[in-house]
Amino acid sequence: IERPEGVLAPADTQQYLHISTEAGPGQKSLGARGRGPRTRRAFAPSGRPAGMDERVHEHARTLVEWSARVEPGDDVVVEVGEGAHDLGVAVAAALGERDANMVTLYGSPEMERAHRLAHDGGFDADPEYELALYERADAALFLRGSRNATATADVPSERSQAYSRARQGIREARFGTDWVSTVHPTRAMAQAAGMSAEAYRDFVYDAVLRDWEALADEMARVKTVLDDGETVRLLSLLPI
Repeated sequence: IERPEGVLAPADTQQYLHISTEAGPGQKSLGARGRGPRTRRAFAPSGRPAGMDERVHEHARTLVEWSARVEPGDDVVVEVGEGAHDLGVAVAAALGERDANMVTLYGSPEMERAHRLAHDGGFDADPEYELALYERADAALFLRGSRNATATADVPSERSQAYSRARQGIREARFGTDWVSTVHPTRAMAQAAGMSAEAYRDFVYDAVLRDWEALADEMARVKTVLDDGETVRLLSLLPI
């Protein structure tokens, strides 16, 4: 998820998994916190759709409590991918537990494709309505979950680059929030990774659902060693 260690993938691998050991300014991290999750109330029965994998709820609690550190009264933008509905529902329940405010957006690569192909390419720079949303938000959660990993493959690269350049100020406003990006495992992502759906889900949750507080303590100890040292030797356990 995205400061020092996280669950956000580089753009070219984001469709497969959301793991990264680096983060940008303002970015949140699963493993970069010095304090653990606060005490939480139990979900109300209506907050748990029947039959939902318990790991989805654990993922949502990790995002809200550890990564974004949402506080009561925080204004939170949640962008939900077309295949991430279950995670979106679980995140909404977790935000409700925090007594936070929530605005939801729908993220669909197919809608993005339709808009960019139909547009003349002269995209307005940082539309005020979208910029204001992130400038006033305390946190932003991006829940990726594609149904088609190559949905925008036929959008000309020049068109996509023009759109990206026109949204630079909006990206900076997002980075100014406590923002987190993650994925909800879908069959399309499993197929793109060359894995079965079940194996891919296990792969994702094994990476995401960890003792991040303990890992943060371990990384803090490593940081102390590196800060006190002058030379780093890299030793390979495999023959070169």
